[in-house]
Amino acid sequence: MASRDGKFPFPFQPYPIQESFMEALYAALDQGKIGIFESPTGTGKSLSLICGALTWLRDFEEKKKQEAERLLQGTELKSDATVKPDIDNRSRRPAEPDWVSDFVQKKAERDIVNKLKKREERLEMIRQNAQLRYTMKRKVDEEDEAVKLLRLSKDGVEPESHSPEEEGLIVAEER
Repeated sequence: MASRDGKFPFPFQPYPIQESFMEALYAALDQGKIGIFESPTGTGKSLSLICGALTWLRDFEEKKKQEAERLLQGTELKSDATVKPDIDNRSRRPAEPDWVSDFVQKKAERDIVNKLKKREERLEMIRQNAQLRYTMKRKVDEEDEAVKLLRLSKDGVEPESHSPEEEGLIVAEER
């Protein structure tokens, strides 16, 4: 069964609150606006939302179809065979509300900014890792140099004359 005026395909006779809910939803969608709807518990918000939105979608698709047919008929009536349908004009016609297009564009911009931030963070991490590796290498080189200097500083003792255990003790003493 449909609503009183037959506009919304409601499964039973809707309550007045459901009817006004669907009308307000339909108007918001048709005008490309944002709607915030509330209704008391148990008033059939979900069903009203579904029926109202699907009715708008059905009508929107029908309008698109009728406009396409009208454009096609308009181009067929022209006698000049070189005239092409105005495809650009059809593509300029908003297929979705402006706020949806704006949201999609802003989301794409945010995604690019986030991607650039992540890339910058990765580059900074690579710089820090390279700096840490350089610092560690320099520290190891300094320790090796200290060991060599200790070997040379011993009075006349050749570095080869010490056993590995003795060399470890000498290095440990000097630290």
